[in-house]
Amino acid sequence: MQKTALIFWLVHLPTRAHNSSQPASNSKCDGSPCDGPLWKRLLARTLANEQLFRFYASQLVRKLGIDVLVYGLGHQAVGLPPFDLPVARVFDCLDLIIYPDVEAAYIANSDLVFCTSRVLIDRLQKFGKKGVYVPNGVNTNRIASGQRDRTRAELGVQGKRVISLIGLTSSPSLFFVDALALAAQQMPDIVFLVVGGGDLLRPIMARCQNVGLPFVTTGWVPNNKVADYFAATDLGLYAGDSNPYFDAACPIKVLEYTAARRPVVATDLEELRRIAFPNVRLSPPDPTRFASAITTSLREPTKFADISEFEWARLAQTVQQTLVSLIQERRQ
Repeated sequence: MQKTALIFWLVHLPTRAHNSSQPASNSKCDGSPCDGPLWKRLLARTLANEQLFRFYASQLVRKLGIDVLVYGLGHQAVGLPPFDLPVARVFDCLDLIIYPDVEAAYIANSDLVFCTSRVLIDRLQKFGKKGVYVPNGVNTNRIASGQRDRTRAELGVQGKRVISLIGLTSSPSLFFVDALALAAQQMPDIVFLVVGGGDLLRPIMARCQNVGLPFVTTGWVPNNKVADYFAATDLGLYAGDSNPYFDAACPIKVLEYTAARRPVVATDLEELRRIAFPNVRLSPPDPTRFASAITTSLREPTKFADISEFEWARLAQTVQQTLVSLIQERRQ
């Protein structure tokens, strides 16, 4: 009889956008943000959290007989996980870690690393660690369930070219708003649909008003309604900054626009170059060239790739098979 394998998965704990807040206890700091009283209080709190986190995680692993400890990025909230446990350790690397000491601590102390992009896989070479490609995924059936005509009627955008930003992960420079305003000079029926909330919503609205771009906002929407906004879209945007963080990302929104069979204009980023979806037109984050990419994509016919390899169910099988193999290796 096969022994049941127990997996303890410590989920990724979100922090401020783009992994940009200050590093945790094992990171080197240089410059004033790490030197003041506030930073010292934050560091002391993180150290206390880390001690508690490691103690209770270790207790659970030993008490339950855990075979594999899987952990996401959480150093800024609870410190680093307990790396000294006699079980398999797997790091679930969702994004680029911008602090070298933190990156080294997670990767060097892990037996295996799940990576959401091939750019992240490449970074593992300098650590001599095994990486398994598990990109972000999509549920095509859920995305395909959106109601186009009803949603467009509710938004008041019938007969318009709807260009959407679904989920406000984008450049704070708002170059894409300026690009849309330029594109609207050639295509006056363009309307910008902004779906989601967050810190960028008000600046986006203000910029749209300043440049005279027609727009509609929804604010936060429940997950079971998101498919409607993909259906209402004629072209989607992924307008990140051109930097190493975005270069290494596997954007879910690009996958979801593709599942909805919509063209996309995105910042020219390394991982998107590697994925090479035919419906995704890449452009530098420059208003003039981004505007040209938008109008070209709206005018030209679009081909779509087979994205079945990105289905969540298939990705779950990859994770399961990888962890089972790792456990079997350690039991031999």
